[in-house]
Amino acid sequence: MYRIIAYESPTATTGHIIYDPKFSYNVLDGKLSLIENEVDNMTLTIGPDNWLYGKNDTFNVHVEVYQDNSTLLFRGRLLDVTREMTTSGEFKQTFVFESIMNYLQDSIQRYKKVQNTTPRQFLQNLIDFHNSQVPDYKKFTLRTVTVTNSTDNVYRYVDYVSTWNTIKDKLLSRLGGVIRTQYKDGVNYIDYITSDQGKLHENDTQIIIGRNMKSLSVKEDPTAVITRLVPLGATIENDSPNQDTGASTPRVTIADVNGGKDYIDIPVLQNKYGIINGTNTWDDVHEPSILLSKANSWISSQASSKESYTLSALELPNYDYFVVSDSYQVINERVMTKQMLRVIQKDIDFNDPLNSSLTIGSRISSLSSYQLETINAQKQAKAMQERLNASRSDLITLTKDYSDMANQFTDLQKQIADMNGGWRAGSLFVTLDGTHGTKYANWYSNLANNNIDGAIINLTTGSSTLNSSFNTEKSNIITAGITLIGVYHTLQAANATDAVAEGNHFLSQLQAENISTSAIVACSIADDALSTDKTILNSVLSAFYRVLTDAGYNKTTDYSDNSWFSSRFDSKATYKWIINTNTSNAPSSANAWQYNNNFNSESLSVSKSYDKAFI
Repeated sequence: MYRIIAYESPTATTGHIIYDPKFSYNVLDGKLSLIENEVDNMTLTIGPDNWLYGKNDTFNVHVEVYQDNSTLLFRGRLLDVTREMTTSGEFKQTFVFESIMNYLQDSIQRYKKVQNTTPRQFLQNLIDFHNSQVPDYKKFTLRTVTVTNSTDNVYRYVDYVSTWNTIKDKLLSRLGGVIRTQYKDGVNYIDYITSDQGKLHENDTQIIIGRNMKSLSVKEDPTAVITRLVPLGATIENDSPNQDTGASTPRVTIADVNGGKDYIDIPVLQNKYGIINGTNTWDDVHEPSILLSKANSWISSQASSKESYTLSALELPNYDYFVVSDSYQVINERVMTKQMLRVIQKDIDFNDPLNSSLTIGSRISSLSSYQLETINAQKQAKAMQERLNASRSDLITLTKDYSDMANQFTDLQKQIADMNGGWRAGSLFVTLDGTHGTKYANWYSNLANNNIDGAIINLTTGSSTLNSSFNTEKSNIITAGITLIGVYHTLQAANATDAVAEGNHFLSQLQAENISTSAIVACSIADDALSTDKTILNSVLSAFYRVLTDAGYNKTTDYSDNSWFSSRFDSKATYKWIINTNTSNAPSSANAWQYNNNFNSESLSVSKSYDKAFI
């Protein structure tokens, strides 16, 4: 579901997997917070077996978090490290990362007066000045801007503060909208879009009680409500030469056109909240009749209350992931009326990745929507009262509903458990050797686009030969979103003594490359130099695999042609990876089947997985 790759520097191209539970790369604790208009952050706690352990090069070490091996959710830099030993003697380290958005804190703007510029031009000026102060990897390219203001210009004073604080103060706090950053193909992009550009999920990925909703609470805050409005227009000029410049000045009111009253009551809100006086000012309105018209228009959009939400939901396998800034249909009529709610923060727990904690943006109810919701709520209350008054059987029905809901939740938990252990046969993976080290990155991307999910790479041959392209090939498949299933050794041993030497050579490279003990470790049994004596070859394989299993590498795999199994050797490994390109059906005993040696019309072997140990 999630994979985290670490890099020693912001410009490094070879990464190290530090979290991927599919291959037992785990963390002791880990949380990622994706926050609208704030700097995303991630905290990881790891043990000594993790590559990241001992790294303390703050601001230099970078990480990337991928969702389903393809979608980049987060790229950020190391902010601080905490090293500790617990009372039980456990050593661990906690790392805090901040997203690349905080590169914008590394530059300071200079004082200037800016006018007659659109929001895009204003933001471009800020980004250009930021780029002039930082190294290339911290520079941003402005991409999409859809935010405007009423006259499509910005009149601002810029001060000596960071670029990010300037953006928040001069743009976000005044014009609204959403700032987004994205790292793509080595470039940092920044967008400034309106808040309504998030996707609306009215019929897909709904959050519904009894299905994927775990908890929901709603809190109403009516402190900004006005139930009696005093509209104020422009200042009434006083031509007196003796006017006190420090005194208050009168303003245009609606009294002359409103029966002598300078206020407007809002009965529907007064019935709920009582009389709460408040003002709103239109400095450019000089006529009472125009002021009255504007006041009535303002009342129709007046906020009746502000509601805040706390929501916890499950990301089920048949649903899309929740996305920050998107809006979702939330259905729980026992707590609130059905509503579209917008996600402004998502917290991911890597030790429980299906449970998402969502923060919902405060929802402002207009007077008209408040009236409609009040009517709907009254209808629902009446219907509920009728059900409650009908008979005792209603109570039995409600009890049964609760029981059904509990059963649904149990089923939901089972779905989660099934997903955690879920697997499908037939996933494709390729075999890579030294000849593929010269391939460009787009070659690997094309593999991923052709449904290649994994790869097994040659690591060693004989007792001394290494695949010099291993790290390049490994880096390229990771970048393309292809899973490293494991590695293989090409066997050349003539006897058991030679087999031990080859096993130790293979093992030393497994450990040097930090290959997990949960990875597939295959032995290619195909060299013409191998003994034709079945007894000798069996002893060779037994000796070779014993070196690996003694070191904890238990996913040993025989990788050979179908004709060699049983006739040339008896399988000594945990799994069988069988080559047979002359049939349309997998060999019955195969855990993996290499069915094609010319994938996409080039010399590339591709296999199908029939055991979740592979992919």
